[in-house]
Amino acid sequence: MTHATRNEHFSVTFTDTQEQKSALTSIGAYAFSCSGLQEVVLPAALQTVGQNAFIYNLFLETVVFGNAEDGSTLASMDAFVFARDTSLQSVTLYGASVPTLAAGESGDIFAMAGEDFYVYVPSDLVDDYRAAAGWSLVGDRIVAIGTAEGGNA
Repeated sequence: MTHATRNEHFSVTFTDTQEQKSALTSIGAYAFSCSGLQEVVLPAALQTVGQNAFIYNLFLETVVFGNAEDGSTLASMDAFVFARDTSLQSVTLYGASVPTLAAGESGDIFAMAGEDFYVYVPSDLVDDYRAAAGWSLVGDRIVAIGTAEGGNA
């Protein structure tokens, strides 16, 4: 089955500056599905990501939640957020806690995603991510931000 792509190879960055912080707190279901995104940088204020929000993004390589300065307030993600994103290389999460995966073990957020991606998290949370419901499905791909795996050094 193929899926139409509206555009190809574009990036979206929600900029947080000292003067103005992004007000984006939620991404709805299917919001960026089949969009042709290559990279997306999401603001620290983002709290929830809906089911299939980035599904079938055949060019999506990089996703960043928050930043080193402000962290991330991401609290939850629904099922299949990055499913079938076959080019996925890295997902970086700067939060101080592990986001809940609403569907747990039954809704693998990375179902049929690329084979060589890494999930980068703060070093003190690596073990927490690896043990958490849903995240444990990709436990061997969860590494500390700044490590060499996948080129995030």
